[in-house]
Amino acid sequence: MAPTSTGDGTSDRASVQQFLRTCDLDLDQPRDAQIYDMMRHECFAGFQSVRAAVAGTERPSPSGEISEDALRRAISHIFMTASPETRQIYSRGRAQNDDNWIIRWLVMEEIRNEEAPTVTNHVT
Repeated sequence: MAPTSTGDGTSDRASVQQFLRTCDLDLDQPRDAQIYDMMRHECFAGFQSVRAAVAGTERPSPSGEISEDALRRAISHIFMTASPETRQIYSRGRAQNDDNWIIRWLVMEEIRNEEAPTVTNHVT
C-alpha cells in the first residue's frame, strides 16, 4: 500500500522513507539514489507536460485545477515514456485500472513540494 503524508515535516520524511522501503530503494546505494532521482524527474516532467496541455497554456495551471482524469493520463504517459530502469520500479505499483500508486505518490510529492511556501531570510 502507498505511504501517506500528514503534512508535518517529520511525518513527511518518514513517509518518504516508507515509500523508499516499499519500492526497495536505498538512497545510501548510489544506483538506487540515481534511479530515485530519475523517477522524480520523470514524474515531475511528465506531469507538467500533461498539466500544461490540459490547461492549454505554456505555464501550467495550479494543481488544484487538475482533474482525476488528467492525473490518470499523466500517470499513463509517465509509465509509457519511462526509462527501463524506472519502469521496473513503476511496474510494482500498477493496478488493474491502469493507475499506478508509485507514480501517483511521486507526482503528489512534487505537487506538495511545488505548493509549499518558500521560506526566505531577508538580511537588512
